[in-house]
Amino acid sequence: MALVKLSTERDYKCSGNHDGISHGELYGIINSFPAGLIGEWMIGGMSFIADASTQFEQDDGIFAQGVLVEVKFYTDSSGVHHAIKIETKDDEHDDDSHHRYRGHAYGLIESMPSSGRIGA
Repeated sequence: MALVKLSTERDYKCSGNHDGISHGELYGIINSFPAGLIGEWMIGGMSFIADASTQFEQDDGIFAQGVLVEVKFYTDSSGVHHAIKIETKDDEHDDDSHHRYRGHAYGLIESMPSSGRIGA
């Protein structure tokens, strides 16, 4: 996944509501998911953990491999993405075809390239 834009935000967006843990949202295609919905999901090539507190919404179709979803998540201090909500999205009637792989993530910068702006 390529980073398109990096910008500063207000503190409240970066501190989130999960004890200061980074959070975000992503639109992506379901690569795989557990039969009982609880466990590891692969969405847009990223791994997310769903548990009993995760909200699941299938208003725009059922969960299946290849279906577009929006996942709201937070990332713990170990780098694990925990799904807060996973919701199917109907992209057949959406004029914004680029949203299929769009998302936002908020958090504190932990490191950056030593020279220039290119790198991890």
